[in-house]
Amino acid sequence: MSRNLEPNMPSDLFYIINFSCAIIASIIGLIFSFTLILIIITNQQCHSMSNLLACNTSVAVIFYLILTISASIYGFRQDWTWNSPLCTFRAYSFVVTLAAVCYSFSIQSLSRLFFVIHYKRRYLLTWRTHVIMIIFNWLISSSIPMVPLFIDGSLGLEKESRTCIVKTNAFLAAIYCMIMIIGIPLCVSIMVYCSILYHVRQSTYRILRSDQNINKYLTIQNAKRELKLVRHILIQIVCASCGGIIFLINVFWQALSEIPLPKPMYLLEINLTTMGVSLITIAHFMLNTQVKKIVCRYSCNCC
Repeated sequence: MSRNLEPNMPSDLFYIINFSCAIIASIIGLIFSFTLILIIITNQQCHSMSNLLACNTSVAVIFYLILTISASIYGFRQDWTWNSPLCTFRAYSFVVTLAAVCYSFSIQSLSRLFFVIHYKRRYLLTWRTHVIMIIFNWLISSSIPMVPLFIDGSLGLEKESRTCIVKTNAFLAAIYCMIMIIGIPLCVSIMVYCSILYHVRQSTYRILRSDQNINKYLTIQNAKRELKLVRHILIQIVCASCGGIIFLINVFWQALSEIPLPKPMYLLEINLTTMGVSLITIAHFMLNTQVKKIVCRYSCNCC
């Protein structure tokens, strides 16, 4: 490995451990993503609009994790300081794929909103509408990094993390990316799920008031649906917080404090984001009951 550029930089062992963890987390996420796509494609009963959006999320996750593995391999190299080909493009791609992952969950929440609340508007429940949402997902994600491209020194090699990424010392670009990539899609998802939750609770309340003798089955089913919605909200908040909180700490520390940011914090932020993406992929897979049942059936047949 190369010698560190500064005496207070972390040791090479620190980078070896962290890049190894990033690669392992990425491989796990890739396995779940490819499995989800393969099961949906090869099983006719899985060809639904919700699973189409699930495949879109998995594709975005695959691109992001492949970029992470590539960045980790470059971080292992002895010549990482001067051999960083297409560094600005790789940083741009990182932002695009991470934004695509976050916004893909937002369009999934919007799809649920259409089916639960706006089901009378039939044009919202068509394949065409969902394909258009996927196209918009990638157009928005591709346009977000355009702004940092015009801010000098915001996209490039961050020597503390040995990664081509949005630099946290570029305050305006970092805050812009934080708001556009994580803040907006997370707020959209939370607001949509809360609207669905409120609608479900109000519907249950109206039914119970109109029929006092109604059996408990409907109440139990609605309670399960509410619990599933709450799980979706919590999973997205927790996974988005993995890297987002550290990223904000790094940005504001460098902007407001005269004390230098501890060097391990740079790579910690990237690794926590990678682990968050992998965790949300696993959760996404486990919450897809249809796909999970097919995988379990295949596993039982193989055994």
